[in-house]
Amino acid sequence: MIGTKKLVNEYFPKLGELPQKAIDALLEVANDGKLLYSPHLKSGSNNGGTYYCLKCKSTGELPKGVFACPNCGNNDVRAYSSRKYESRKRGDIRFVQQIEDMIILRDFNWCVIENEVEGPHADISEYSRFFIKDNEYVVFESSTSYRNRNYETLWQRKKKNFGIHRSYAVIYENSSVKESTAVVGISDVIENSSYLIAQKLNLTNAIEREDVMEFPDVEFPDCDYSIIESMGICNAIVKHTPIEEAEGFNKVHCWCSMCGKFYEYVKEGDSYNYSQNHCPHCGNLDYVSKKYFNIIIDAVEAENYVLLKICGVRKYNRLCGELQIGIDPQTEISFEPQYTEYVLLSPDGSIKMFDEQKNEIKKMYTPKDDSRWEKLSVYYTDKANSIIKDNKIMKRTGYAEMLDVWHTPRYFEILKGMPALEILSKMKVFTLVQDFLGMELEDIPLYLRKGGKECRLSTLTRPQINSLRKSQVKFKSLITYLRILNKDPNVLYEDFLNISNRSHERHVADIMNVGIPGMTVAKITDYITRVDDAQCCPPTESMQLWSDYLRMLKTLEADLTDNKLVFPNSLKREHDKASRKVMQINNAKTVEKFAEKAAENEWLQYNGKKLTAIIPKQVTELYEEGRKLHHCVGSYVSYVADGTIIIALVRKNNAINEPYCTVEIRDKKIVQVKGISNVSGFNLSGVTGFIKEWSAAKGLKVDAA
Repeated sequence: MIGTKKLVNEYFPKLGELPQKAIDALLEVANDGKLLYSPHLKSGSNNGGTYYCLKCKSTGELPKGVFACPNCGNNDVRAYSSRKYESRKRGDIRFVQQIEDMIILRDFNWCVIENEVEGPHADISEYSRFFIKDNEYVVFESSTSYRNRNYETLWQRKKKNFGIHRSYAVIYENSSVKESTAVVGISDVIENSSYLIAQKLNLTNAIEREDVMEFPDVEFPDCDYSIIESMGICNAIVKHTPIEEAEGFNKVHCWCSMCGKFYEYVKEGDSYNYSQNHCPHCGNLDYVSKKYFNIIIDAVEAENYVLLKICGVRKYNRLCGELQIGIDPQTEISFEPQYTEYVLLSPDGSIKMFDEQKNEIKKMYTPKDDSRWEKLSVYYTDKANSIIKDNKIMKRTGYAEMLDVWHTPRYFEILKGMPALEILSKMKVFTLVQDFLGMELEDIPLYLRKGGKECRLSTLTRPQINSLRKSQVKFKSLITYLRILNKDPNVLYEDFLNISNRSHERHVADIMNVGIPGMTVAKITDYITRVDDAQCCPPTESMQLWSDYLRMLKTLEADLTDNKLVFPNSLKREHDKASRKVMQINNAKTVEKFAEKAAENEWLQYNGKKLTAIIPKQVTELYEEGRKLHHCVGSYVSYVADGTIIIALVRKNNAINEPYCTVEIRDKKIVQVKGISNVSGFNLSGVTGFIKEWSAAKGLKVDAA
């Protein structure tokens, strides 16, 4: 199996740039031998314009009325292309190279941009890297992020490979790469999209494993598009007519394909009015409507299998015929199939997925969720609906229970890798199932994907399952709850949720992870309630305060079986005492590490209009911050020194030396913002806006209780 971290750390630095010979070849292809010319537009100029001759590569200025190269006489003149969208030559290159036993396919987008002084140059950007080793593969795609006042290229692993129909001009690093076994194995598709290459490798792997399941000899009827009820993708045509009686005003005529109506309105110049860009009859936007993606499912059954046919279809409402002002347009509905795939289910519970060519696939093409911009709708033929509800093989999958809630046939892809999905569906934990359907299988922890008794979910009792369903648990909270169960095996999710909602589930997990003997969620709830009643310290403050206090007790090697120590009558007083003790045991090595981390974290410093975020450089700054604001940040020195957390000090610009509030950052998340005596920093003037501005500038997330 190819390791992603190894690729990024070891192979990425060795890739280098696209060879100059390849760039020169692109420029040669784009060279049409013409005379590039740009006229001088200033009146009174004695010169006609600037030129660059692609034939002899000379450059200079030409007199008025002269349109020929003074060096070679080339008089084949054209304007130069100075921008990407004006480029006359563009395309895609696939550069194939080899590092050790790894074959890398690197995809570049290129276009030639011209200048009448310097001539043409190639604008090249790399957007995909395809690593192949022993028929296993990993694909990366590039994205651009604005960081530290610069645009940086970020590479992210592409977990799902959809087909993008592109053709590439393939360039090989050398002849030995072209003749390598891996490249020869994909030579028939190497000029095509990475999707087809991935499919080729998937099929090769399946054949080598000798587990390719034969596709049944079945003929399905053509798709019945009439069962699609969703609104199709619509368009509108807009024409502008100047109003002679009112200079600067236009009459806008619109024909809407959604409702088939004509409408018009008056518009001043090029001004934009959002309300006018909607059809008054149906609310459709002038130019674009929300996309709808439809899935039609048909099925056949036999004694030893059920075969589902899944068709992805787009529906379009289009304008047709001649458009006339003042008359409603004619519209037509059309359907465009996007893909076909099959799911084969056997009585033993095995699941196989196939593409349109009947080749076995690992991942389905079906979209994984219902997004903001695209509405996903699933439809069933009468036969498929009957088979899904009544067939014994189908009943084993739990898919029938999902029909009354949002679902997608991608359910079978997740079920294949996570058998427990069937139990969750039959137990009607639908919110959690829907979360899984929106994820990639690789992102689901292995302890949930294991089958039978090895699956972590198999240890849950029926009351705990019922509690998950009743509370509509989400994936993120489930993971924390399962960790809590390692310490408190009998706790119900609703009890864990109750105390988490009063503060934050992270605080509950931190308290349980300290390792207090006999600590349970019920004891946490009872103590926090008593602190709220008797010590006037609400859970939003006391949970974090107690969590810090217990961690300090562990650092001080205190007796964690002493209930008076663990459950103090004055939490704030005992917290401050423990904080002072922890400060005293910090040694010189910790101080040195603290300074090193401060230097690494300087990029987080930020100056706002009224507030500034400062990274403390010395341990004493943290101690002083805690002393003046009466909270425990001084006890966080060891966590800062070992890189677990980052502490930033927020100060007023007009009082830069006076503490205002303190911020804790973990894994690029702002998890605490505290002012004096641990009150929420968000209650202080200007802090909420500053945190929002600062986090956006530095790429941080805000997850503070």
